Amino acid sequence: TGGWKNDQLNGQGTYTWVGGDEYTGGWKNDQLNGQGTYTWVGGDEYTGGWKNDQLNGQGTYTWVNGHVYTGGWMNDQRHGQGTYTFKDGKKFVGEWKGNLPYNGQGTFWMVGSGIEDPTVTGLWRGGVFFTPKEWAVTQEKKAAKAAKQAKIKKAAAAKAIRQAKIRKA
Repeated sequence: TGGWKNDQLNGQGTYTWVGGDEYTGGWKNDQLNGQGTYTWVGGDEYTGGWKNDQLNGQGTYTWVNGHVYTGGWMNDQRHGQGTYTFKDGKKFVGEWKGNLPYNGQGTFWMVGSGIEDPTVTGLWRGGVFFTPKEWAVTQEKKAAKAAKQAKIKKAAAAKAIRQAKIRKA
């Protein structure tokens, strides 16, 4: 049910697919657009922004397993600021890109983990979460590796110079 224009869904309406999925919200040229709620037959549900049949803008996705993400979406992927809450109460608040926690700062609330202070703030790099101490150790190892590589290059250059002098002589 809903609006039609030029034989296409336009405006507000509800559509139920043969398989049982259902969408109620905005339509533009037969595509989900604007604000709406999509409920999958398996129990997952998304309420929020849509653009060209894709999750875009702000919205909340609730999985049937009890996990919930509320925040930014771009082209069907978590993007921008968002909060992912796990069924057991743990949650991550931070920056997302390409459906993964992004390279930036974020905070985990590890409720029920037995940790005295269940709040852990750290950095995401390449989809991996680092506490400040872990990040410092990683950077020290990276610097040591770079220094070792520079030393190897310097030794190779010195060897090449010695060989050139021997050939000259």
